[in-house]
Amino acid sequence: MNTSNSRSNNKVDQLEHENALLLKQIDELNHKLMDSETFKSHFISNVSNEIMNPFASIMGLSKAIMNLKGKELEKAPEMARLIFEESKFLDFQLTNIFAAAHLESGIIQPELIKFKVRPFLDEVVAGFSYELKKQAIEVKLIPAGEIALSDTDYFKTDRDKLRLILINLLNNAIKFSGMGTKIEIEYALDQGQLSLAIVDEGVGMSKETLSRIFDRFERGNKSIHSLNPGNGLGLAVVEGLLYLLEGEIKVSSTEGKGSRFQLIIPEMKDGPLHENEDGLFDESEAETF
Repeated sequence: MNTSNSRSNNKVDQLEHENALLLKQIDELNHKLMDSETFKSHFISNVSNEIMNPFASIMGLSKAIMNLKGKELEKAPEMARLIFEESKFLDFQLTNIFAAAHLESGIIQPELIKFKVRPFLDEVVAGFSYELKKQAIEVKLIPAGEIALSDTDYFKTDRDKLRLILINLLNNAIKFSGMGTKIEIEYALDQGQLSLAIVDEGVGMSKETLSRIFDRFERGNKSIHSLNPGNGLGLAVVEGLLYLLEGEIKVSSTEGKGSRFQLIIPEMKDGPLHENEDGLFDESEAETF
């Protein structure tokens, strides 16, 4: 009789233990869902601000230029430059949003092109000339491989997707760097593999932040009114595009000392080749953010 009661008690204890674990898992899931909704809410707010604010600036500045008269016309070039910068920022935000949507839907595919690596890197950096000058940040392109990369060395991958990856990483490096700091872009091309590393002297990241930076809607500073705005899509887009390019990314960072984002991308052999005459950017693309 005692043995039967003991078995019954053991089963009850086991069921209670299993129920407790199940309730804990449900509670953790609820917290994750609530966090996800919070991130999405912040994302929508940030996207609204980062689309509407530059759009409003563009509209206001355009109207102001239309009303300039006499000596006031001297202000037109500077106002036009501001319109260009706001348009460039808006284009960047929309490109990331569309890329994220295409990645989510699975309709995006690599479009291969053979292009010159060094001029490609120069053009990506040149697209940030205004931001770099404003913050007195120096960008250095540093050959990192044992074999020097010449200006005529070609690489085959989806150039536009790689460009968006680098723009996101360089944009972050600039955004989180202080005045007068330095950013290095290390590059190497060896045995059909392109290695790129963006190294900054910025604010860096904690281990906790580092563990979740590739989550969608995630930002190091989730405050809507952060001094470093962002919609939390950039690094998620980077990771998704790298997957398409069969590449990988390694990240290391120290708070207060900066971060290092290293890309390793193999040359893609399969798929149709989309190539213009010289493998370089079209002129219409050179100034696009």
